[in-house]
Amino acid sequence: MAPVTVTLYATISKDLPDVFLNRRDVLTDASGHYSVVVSIAPDFMRGTLLTVTATSPDLTSSATAHAIVIVPNPNAGVLLPADDLPNH
Repeated sequence: MAPVTVTLYATISKDLPDVFLNRRDVLTDASGHYSVVVSIAPDFMRGTLLTVTATSPDLTSSATAHAIVIVPNPNAGVLLPADDLPNH
């Protein structure tokens, strides 16, 4: 069983640096597969670009995937997406 580090970053706005959200260390099974849940909290802003990377400890293997947050925003009154300008 080999360890894998899964790291999650969020790009909330083109004007802000990427934000670290979460990191999990997991072990693979005998066939090299693993399963992990990595929470996106506290980032629930619709339109956020999420980037998840999985890397081996010696950095010889890595994989990256991207997803966009599309869930409803629980923060009433927050402008979505973050790069939209107010109308006033």
